[in-house]
Amino acid sequence: MIIKEGRKEEVYSRYEYPIRVERGLNAFIEPVSFYDLIIQEPFFEETGYKYLEPLVKYHYKDKNYNINDKPFTVPKSRDFLIRSRNIIQNFVDTLKFFEVHNSKYKFKDFNQYVNKNMLTDFFAETVKLRDEYELKNQQKLAKKQSEKIYEDKDLVVVKPMSYESSCYYGAGTRWCTTRKNETIHFSNYGKTMGRLYYFIFKDKTISDPMYKVAAFFKFTPSEKQKINYDDISLYNAKDDLLDFQQKTSFFSELPSGLFETIVKNFEEDQSKNASANQLVKDSISEFESRGSKVSHDFNYLGDKVRIEFSNLVDMSDQNIEFKCNYEITVDNNPKLYSSGKVYIAIAMSTMDVLLTFYPDSGNTFNFIRKGDTHETKLNFVPKYYRAPSFIIHDMLKELSEMMSELILQTRPI
Repeated sequence: MIIKEGRKEEVYSRYEYPIRVERGLNAFIEPVSFYDLIIQEPFFEETGYKYLEPLVKYHYKDKNYNINDKPFTVPKSRDFLIRSRNIIQNFVDTLKFFEVHNSKYKFKDFNQYVNKNMLTDFFAETVKLRDEYELKNQQKLAKKQSEKIYEDKDLVVVKPMSYESSCYYGAGTRWCTTRKNETIHFSNYGKTMGRLYYFIFKDKTISDPMYKVAAFFKFTPSEKQKINYDDISLYNAKDDLLDFQQKTSFFSELPSGLFETIVKNFEEDQSKNASANQLVKDSISEFESRGSKVSHDFNYLGDKVRIEFSNLVDMSDQNIEFKCNYEITVDNNPKLYSSGKVYIAIAMSTMDVLLTFYPDSGNTFNFIRKGDTHETKLNFVPKYYRAPSFIIHDMLKELSEMMSELILQTRPI
C-alpha cells in the first residue's frame, strides 16, 4: 500500500485546534488526542491513512472544545482514553473487513457513511455481510471435511471427518460432538472410538426432535470382526438415546439399501483402524522391550509408511525425558509428508509425567484425494499423569492411540 504523501499532516492541519485542545484536556494522564490514538494503529498506516479524515471528522463534529476549558480529571481522562481506544479498535476490526469486501456494501466509499451520518447502517451491514461470508466458508470447509453417504430430496446422510464439519452439520442439536470449543467429544466418538453418521431430514423442521439423527458406530477389536448391532447407538436432535425398538424402526424406514451402504462404509474404516492400531502397537511393543531405537517400514493400504521411535534420556533438572521421533511418508502421494516429535517427560521429584506431541507442520496436514486438496488437523492435547512408579508402559499405550490417530488422519480414508 503506497501512503499518500502528507495525508496525515493534512488531516492534522485541518483539525489542529480541537486536537491540541484535547491533548491539553488529557494532560494529567497522557497528553494525547483521538487523532494521536488513531495514527498509532498500524492498520491506518497500511491503508495509506485513507480512513483517517472520516474518523477524525466523525469524532470532532460534536466537540465544542475551547482553549480555556479546564483539563479533565484523572478518572474522566482515563474514561476518555479507554473509550477512544475501544472505538478505534471497533473501527479497525470493521474496516479490515470493509477493505476486502467493500464491493458488497451499499456505499463503496466509507466517507459516504460518515457524511450521511449512517455509521449505524455501516456496522449493521458489516455484521450481516460477515455472517454470510463466515457461513459460506463453513459450508465450503464442512463439505471438504466430510463424506456424503447418501442424498435425495428428503434426506442427506454425511460422515463428518472433522470437528468443524461436525459442528456445521450438527447445528441446531444438543449433541456433545457439536459443542463450541469442545473438540474432545468429536475426537473420541468420530475418530478414536468409532464413526459418526448424521441423518438430516429436509422435510422436517427444527421443532421435530427427529429432524436430525446421529448414529454412532463403535469400532470392534479386530478388523475382520463385523459390526455388532448393539454397538450402534442413535441419538435424536435433543441428544436422547433411542431404545432398541426405536432404533430398529428408524433403520427399517430408511431408503432401500441405505443401512447396508452405511455398514459397508463403516466396516471399511473399521478395517483400516484395526490395521493401523496393530501396526503401531507392534512397533511400540518392540520399542518398549528393547529400550532403544526402533524403525519400522509398513505397507499400509498400498502405501509405504515408516515410523521410527528413539529415546533420549535427559537427566537435567532431575527429569527423565524420552524423545520419540516419528516420520510418515507415502510413496504414491508426494504431497503427503509429516514428521514431528513426542516427548515423555518424568519429574523425578514428584513423579509427574507429561506426554506432549509436537508436529513439525503445526498440527495441520494437507493431502490429495480424488484430485482435490484437503486439510486435516490432529487433535492432541498435552496430558499429565501422576506416577506412583515408573509407568512407561501405560504412557506408551497412550502414545499408541495417538500415533494410530495420526496415521488414520494423514492417510486419506
